[in-house]
Amino acid sequence: MPRNSKKAGEFALEHQLKKDDWIWTEAVADTKLRYAFEPRHPSFFVPEFVELLRKHNAALVFADTAGKWPYFEDLTSDFVYCRLHGSRELYASGYTPEELDRWAAKIGKWKLGEQPRGARLISKKPYKTGRPRDIFAYFDNDIKVHAPFDAISLAERLNE
Repeated sequence: MPRNSKKAGEFALEHQLKKDDWIWTEAVADTKLRYAFEPRHPSFFVPEFVELLRKHNAALVFADTAGKWPYFEDLTSDFVYCRLHGSRELYASGYTPEELDRWAAKIGKWKLGEQPRGARLISKKPYKTGRPRDIFAYFDNDIKVHAPFDAISLAERLNE
């Protein structure tokens, strides 16, 4: 997979689309690309997949899906990507202050390159602990307009 926008544009030239106006392949800037994967099928949650992600510095998305899909917190890259779809009802439930406190504590550890105590792991092998990580958290629990308020509350906790 391409590691920068210029290479991605070159790769896109190989597309099979029939209409030329459906795709823009010229990179406006040479931007670094990073990849995150949010698998949902249980067959992905094996040590071999974790090792493949680590080999390519790609993130395993930590997706809170109200228990609908498997959830694990293996560090696999130089960044962490959390997708918060709702803890009780998929795409709809807001997060309680206690839940946001727990997310803030985990994010604080991940940012420092540490694994929080009690993390749900697939692999028994630690991965580059002690190296700071970029953190991305995306709230997708917006059917009832919780996402912006939960994001603000989490940001406030992280800034304290």
